[in-house]
Amino acid sequence: MKVSAIWRFATVFAAGVCLGLLLAFSYTAKNT
Repeated sequence: MKVSAIWRFATVFAAGVCLGLLLAFSYTAKNT
């Protein structure tokens, strides 16, 4: 596995986690 592939996977994973946190935060804020 190349280093670039690892960095690409890490970037996509981090972006997905950030998006999930943003969605969860806005969802809870809307229901409060």
